[in-house]
Amino acid sequence: MLLILDGLEPLQNTRGELRDKMMSTFLRVLGRNNKGLCLITTRIKISDLQGIDKKFVANINLEKLDDDEGVSLFRHYEVEGTDDELITVVQKFGGHALSLNLLGSLLKDQYGGDVRFANEIELLPRGAEDKDDSRRHAFTVIKAYEDWFGENDPKTEALRLLGLFDRPAESRAIEAIRKSPAISGLSDSINSKEMNQRK
Repeated sequence: MLLILDGLEPLQNTRGELRDKMMSTFLRVLGRNNKGLCLITTRIKISDLQGIDKKFVANINLEKLDDDEGVSLFRHYEVEGTDDELITVVQKFGGHALSLNLLGSLLKDQYGGDVRFANEIELLPRGAEDKDDSRRHAFTVIKAYEDWFGENDPKTEALRLLGLFDRPAESRAIEAIRKSPAISGLSDSINSKEMNQRK
């Protein structure tokens, strides 16, 4: 049996513990007695699986891609350029998987897949609280999307609203944001009469 649980973060708290006790029990049982394979993707290490023999539970950190993996990812997004050009961009963004995914999509959608436009994106300065450059690289690409959409575009507003949530938002949270008065620069579009009439 192959079981794939893709994107388990909504079921985890910030410490990586599963909030759903049945899921926690299920995964611990699988970790001790499973003749198949359970593949889980999550950005937060699952603390419920600590203490299980490493022969049965393996954590593979895919946050940083090597040059060849980064090039393959760009090729998946149909980004065009020589391998050397692609490697230069992979290294510029530290091989950070999320950033390269976002960048690959941006290059394809905005620049027709031309990797040379990645050189026009300036890296944001590193924050004092950052332990590494991963946040800096991701925010750099998000800023590039914001520049592409423009300051007053509803897509920019949606991008900013997404930043308020680290997991699927509850309907009550969305309703709170939609209530008047609008939050300037954050919920102007979704608070407009037209949007509320569509609802």
